[in-house]
Amino acid sequence: MPTLVETIVSKHKESPVRAGDEIEELPVDRLLINDVAAVQLVERYREIEDLLPAPFDPSSVFVVLDHVVPPCDSVIADNLQRTKQFARTLHLNLFKEGEGIEHVLLPENNLVSPGDILLGTDSHTCTNGALGCFAFGIGITDALFVLFTGTFYNFVVPETVLLTCSGKLQKGVYAKDLILYVLSHLDQQKMLNKVLQFSGPVFASMPLDGMLTVCNMTTEISAKTGIMPYETREDLSAEFAERYTFDVTPLEPVVAVPHSPLNGKPVAELTVEITKAFLGSCTNSRLSDLQVAASILRGKKVKDTVDLYIVPGSRKIYEKIQESGILSTFIQAGAVILPPNCAACFGRHMGVLGPSDVCISSANRNFVGRMGSKDAKVYLGSPATVAASALTGMITDPREVLP
Repeated sequence: MPTLVETIVSKHKESPVRAGDEIEELPVDRLLINDVAAVQLVERYREIEDLLPAPFDPSSVFVVLDHVVPPCDSVIADNLQRTKQFARTLHLNLFKEGEGIEHVLLPENNLVSPGDILLGTDSHTCTNGALGCFAFGIGITDALFVLFTGTFYNFVVPETVLLTCSGKLQKGVYAKDLILYVLSHLDQQKMLNKVLQFSGPVFASMPLDGMLTVCNMTTEISAKTGIMPYETREDLSAEFAERYTFDVTPLEPVVAVPHSPLNGKPVAELTVEITKAFLGSCTNSRLSDLQVAASILRGKKVKDTVDLYIVPGSRKIYEKIQESGILSTFIQAGAVILPPNCAACFGRHMGVLGPSDVCISSANRNFVGRMGSKDAKVYLGSPATVAASALTGMITDPREVLP
């Protein structure tokens, strides 16, 4: 029996396929282009535009300005303007500065459906696998080809690894803790270019926000993508490259220590003072993430030795926290609220780290220099862990301060 990805690809090719099959032209439903990749893509387009047809389906192409917005210098400002002009000329869907982060916007606006094939110029395109679609990152040249043909060239159907999670997450333990734990127990070499298919009762009861967090981080172990059987049926008798089972009931909050997202450790093992706390990114900037943080920060103050930056994932989320009073909670706690964008996670502006900074972040990467200085140290945790740590000035188990 086929895996989820084999099923999706077979339907698109209108013939059965299996892992290892080579497909000259893979039909694509959706294409995502962000501001970082758009600059070079536009330049290459200009070189050959007279030879190109119209885009395969402008309504299925999304151009999102999110990585370095608002622009931090005149070069970036010019790049953003050129990108907007490109999108408007070709009648592509354009999300301007401040609308939100690409991997938050697509699920939020119901722009991806189960069974779709979505490609994007960003490694975290895998986030959308939580919706039951086959979503993965591609390069700029590939994206240009997809834009005008609607197909991905020379594709090899990947093998799938089945990750079954049984049990139930306890209070104070979240999807971010689960994926950090799972990644710390897998062999990166065995996951290379594989699809990680998540299954089990814990996901049946997990809100979509949590499922998006889990799939978001599959790229950190060099997997092709992550996927879940969202509104679709999975066949557990399919031929998987590997099978792993995890009981999440005894799981405690997990933090990934420098300098890899794969270095997950129980928060109880850490005694680390911090100077920065970052709550945002395409991993954990959704409404439920901010609600959890607000429940911890309400009526309290951020430690005076800590700077807490909070970045809502989209304009709609920003509006909801304003309407609900959560924004006021953050402001009164002493947090700095930034407009929807990738911010410090991308390491270019809005909260970048200095050489002496130690940061607890809800993002997906803590590589050397990822968020600024190469001498800074970045720890990864759930939004609850970030909020709790901002209060105490130490990496803190959120269960100690949860109401």
